[in-house]
Amino acid sequence: WTPSKKDFPSFGWKDARIWFSFTLDVRTDKGFPWVVVLDYPLMDAVSLYRVNDDGSFTEQKSGRSLPFHAREVNYRNFVFDLHAIPSGANQYLMSFESTGSLDLSLLVMSAARVARKIANEQFLLGLYYGVLALMACYSLFLFVSLRESSYLYYVLWILGYGLYQITLNGLAFQYFWPDHPELGKRILPFFIFAGATAALQFGRE
Repeated sequence: WTPSKKDFPSFGWKDARIWFSFTLDVRTDKGFPWVVVLDYPLMDAVSLYRVNDDGSFTEQKSGRSLPFHAREVNYRNFVFDLHAIPSGANQYLMSFESTGSLDLSLLVMSAARVARKIANEQFLLGLYYGVLALMACYSLFLFVSLRESSYLYYVLWILGYGLYQITLNGLAFQYFWPDHPELGKRILPFFIFAGATAALQFGRE
């Protein structure tokens, strides 16, 4: 094992399995629900192993290669219940594999704090994508009224960019194709291409 020199280590595009070990030292005798959050929705496979007292392991699996309903928490990122034992040190191992970037943005927090985090994120993301939808509708109205093709290309750019963003942050997998994990991997480059093509054509117009 090599101690990490960064709070959120990143290994770039690497065809390998990365292992991570950490210990949660609970200094209270009260049962308190702790979770670990992988704040990166594009990880193909991630597993949490809890080291039991007898040396055995309890495994939890997740990742975007599995259907969305396989997750313990209905959230765009990956959440694992640590099942921490009060008044003691709890040891864990995690493994990560991905065809994309290997970013280990790990957060250990209470279950109540995760609930607040999810609520705040949903509100802000809904506001952001709502603004994009309004921009697209207004530009579409201008295109229909003025018959200027530049407005149509602007609408297509907003749609391509918005769909790319919503796929990148895991919301598309959560709401649009939760039972088709392979679709998210294949369609992300298409949205990048579609948005860039529409932006280029808009610039030409």
